[in-house]
Amino acid sequence: MAKDMKKHITILCGGRSCEHNISLLSAHNVIQALDQNQYHLTIIYISNTSQWYLVPLESWLSSPPALARDIDLGELHKIMLNTDPLRPWYDQHAAQTLPCHVVIPMFHGQFGEDGAIQGLLEMLNIPYVGTGILSSAICMDKSITKALLDAYNITNAPYLVATKQLPMDYTQVSTILGNPVFVKPANSGSSIGVTKVSNEEEYTQALKTAFCYDHKVIIEQAISGRELECAILGNDHPEITLPGEILCKDSFYSFRAKYLDDHAATVVFPALLHNDITENIQSIALKAYRVLGCQGLARVDLFLSDDNEIYVNEINTMPGFTDISLYPRAFSHAGLTTCALLDQLIELALDQHDKREQLHYNADKNRAS
Repeated sequence: MAKDMKKHITILCGGRSCEHNISLLSAHNVIQALDQNQYHLTIIYISNTSQWYLVPLESWLSSPPALARDIDLGELHKIMLNTDPLRPWYDQHAAQTLPCHVVIPMFHGQFGEDGAIQGLLEMLNIPYVGTGILSSAICMDKSITKALLDAYNITNAPYLVATKQLPMDYTQVSTILGNPVFVKPANSGSSIGVTKVSNEEEYTQALKTAFCYDHKVIIEQAISGRELECAILGNDHPEITLPGEILCKDSFYSFRAKYLDDHAATVVFPALLHNDITENIQSIALKAYRVLGCQGLARVDLFLSDDNEIYVNEINTMPGFTDISLYPRAFSHAGLTTCALLDQLIELALDQHDKREQLHYNADKNRAS
């Protein structure tokens, strides 16, 4: 009998984040794109209450859930963690463990893109796609990201940090940053909890909204100009795509514009830019990627101001794979299908895991060498 050479790939999706439903959309596209001639696919859905469930591949492919409420948990098998890194999932109903070679943590936002799941997978010694623990946590926290960008002279929008214990009054904010400003939860994505404000009343309400999602809030100067995004792929020698541009009819690229209203924004790819500006944008995006320790993949969001100044806005370490997401679209334009893109991400995950395995974690072993 011929040996089965297919890799076992686990797709994790859902989770406790406010971006739970976006995770489902991304996971569906990833599952559709993965070559089943090369991989055995295991889908694990994590509910809003942190319960883990095994999802039958056939049901997901035939009628994938668009929302968490579309998933009938009563029909799914509960999954527990097993301590064997080669068979890390235990199906309680079938009373059997399931193999895994690589995990694709298709989460967006907290508890999946912030180092939490990365830490769990490293404790279990399982290879996974994407950036590691520290870099994931750094890129999730906008204030820490900005502090590191500042340290390496990478221009980003001027900002202030507020907490419930040390709030910033509007007079102070407008004096330092001008008007308008953006009020953002420090740890959030997909523009959830983000508000653009122009007066004290709007600012007070925006703070209340942002504090619903995080204990720390970023208040950021609004940059007048064009909103651009670059997709990056790689570990030690990352590749970068041409920039794409977001043309938004709203006052900014809100959650509604990103996911709910097909007419609120348009992505132009590639962006119409002079070659020298394109090269500068790519150089700055790659520098940010390296400075923040990213691995595997990321989408770097930038602004090109009206006077052609380039600002790094944020780095998304697990960019969306939805139908309208720029990341897979950018690489498709560069000649790399989503299927081939995922193949590379899986190989990059195995490469990173091999490098971690070469490190010494045992003091006695270190002395012996």
